[in-house]
Amino acid sequence: MRCKEAILEVLSDHEPKSTRELVHLIGFSSTRVQNVLRGLWKDGVLFRTEKALHQYSKTFKGRSGIRLNMRNFYLYMLRPKVGERFVSQGNVFVKFDRKHLDKRGWRGRKSKASRILDFLKENWDKAFYTTEIAGALRDYGVQQTDVSSNMRRFERRGLIYIRGYKTVSKETPFEKGFIVTYLDSEKDRDEAIKEAVKRTEHVLMDKMSKSPIMARIQRLRDIIISSTELKEIVNHAFLLNRLLCSEYELKHTIKRGLQLYPDLKVVKIFDVFPHYYHDSMDEKDLNALVEMRKNYIRKTGGRRARIGHNWEGVVTFFIDNYTDAEFMTQKHRTNMDERRITVHLIRPVGGRRHNAEIDRVWRITPSIFSQPITYCLEAKWGVVMKRHIDDFLNILKFSKDFGFDTEKGREVKAGIIPIFARADLYESYRSTESRMQSLEIQSWEYKDLDARARIVLFFIVTCELNT
Repeated sequence: MRCKEAILEVLSDHEPKSTRELVHLIGFSSTRVQNVLRGLWKDGVLFRTEKALHQYSKTFKGRSGIRLNMRNFYLYMLRPKVGERFVSQGNVFVKFDRKHLDKRGWRGRKSKASRILDFLKENWDKAFYTTEIAGALRDYGVQQTDVSSNMRRFERRGLIYIRGYKTVSKETPFEKGFIVTYLDSEKDRDEAIKEAVKRTEHVLMDKMSKSPIMARIQRLRDIIISSTELKEIVNHAFLLNRLLCSEYELKHTIKRGLQLYPDLKVVKIFDVFPHYYHDSMDEKDLNALVEMRKNYIRKTGGRRARIGHNWEGVVTFFIDNYTDAEFMTQKHRTNMDERRITVHLIRPVGGRRHNAEIDRVWRITPSIFSQPITYCLEAKWGVVMKRHIDDFLNILKFSKDFGFDTEKGREVKAGIIPIFARADLYESYRSTESRMQSLEIQSWEYKDLDARARIVLFFIVTCELNT
């Protein structure tokens, strides 16, 4: 039996019934029953109550308990033989008329969605943040949630272009929301999208003139594009020198810049050293530049590695000749010095995921009645910064051999003393001393550490080793 026939059969007893009652009696879906009832009312077959009835309903929601809701509904009955109005059980039933339509949520005015879309159409040559759209239409009751919910619907219909921070897997809003602009349907689709992207660029440029981070991002983009035109790729050191910012600021700028501008690309040489370029660069030119940069890194990196290894040899000679130290050794698959120790980490530290290297480890037993003391050496040729010390300590804390769990987290075991060996020329001793004071390292102790894990800094006056 069709839904229409089922409804007429149930209402043949001339008793008023609601939509919910009809759904329960005939077994069709609520949406289908509502559509059929509305059609029968418009055709003059049924009468409907002039005003909506209100009734409290109780619904059991499991663990949430019982929910009390105000239910609004209409009653329907077969049209009487005479008259345009009919009164039954105190309710007034009327035939179809537009003045009797339910205007809840409509109020005879434009919908919020229509106002949002009309606003974008009228300002087709501009782009706006979603918060700006909500502010411009506030007098019409439009809120931020109304704008956000309609934006994606308009986007699916191909009416607007939305822009935000892009990552590998998602797109997130800016501080003031997504940037939105209208897509001209009369123009070619590709051309309309290009123009929309340019309009969003103007909005970002206005923000960049007020925000230091956005200005730095634009400067980063300019440097990369200009370098690409000159057939060059740029690395961190070059960008750090040009932008005149800290390493943390540069890292944040690059991260945001790659999200904002998908045309900025990164290539990692040896899967370690990131270099940046614009996607307009020819693939052959890029491959040639990568090979040239690999050769440069092999030469300069090899020289730095030899200097560092020679410095380790100087420190080892000092300890081996002036102490009774017993160096720990470990066999390796490569030709690496057996006195360099590989430790296993229980969690990643810095760029190390599972393992880390310690330059030297040795034990000294002060007397036959004392426990042996283990010293872990980190030798660095260059300026020692606080992050270097923290990184070395984290390696010891989260290693299986030298760290242990406490109520406050991981700590270095008792009897383990980290040592940081630092080479310094006599001429730069004063500047190094001021750096150490800025790191709050005084009296040969790193004050943030427990006494069991204090750090000793060796300042050995030497000269640069020939390589």
